[in-house]
Amino acid sequence: MQFQFPVAKNADAGFCGVFLELSNWWIEPGNVANDRSYDLFGTIAHELRHAYQASSIENPDDFIVSGSTLDAWRSNYPGFGGTYITSGGERADGSGTYTWIEYRNQPIEVDAFGIGDFTGWEKR
Repeated sequence: MQFQFPVAKNADAGFCGVFLELSNWWIEPGNVANDRSYDLFGTIAHELRHAYQASSIENPDDFIVSGSTLDAWRSNYPGFGGTYITSGGERADGSGTYTWIEYRNQPIEVDAFGIGDFTGWEKR
């Protein structure tokens, strides 16, 4: 069986995939190896959840998502004027870098990891 999907050419080794918009997403090459199929499917589900989030923000009447959830996603989604942080990214105030936990606890990541990791990620 073969899968065709975007694969990163110069992916950051710390990422499994990235969703920017429906026409701009990718999967880190290490996740396409046969022995990592579980990670591959989890990553695809995670990145597709970001597509769902973006579509819900753009077309709220087409989805069953609460207003408070949409507000949280919108405030966190970079494509909609929100603030998004990356693990190891510099803080705007110069006080250091963001941690993996801070990255994971963003609203869009809590939701997407809940979908993409079948072991049940929860906010910490």
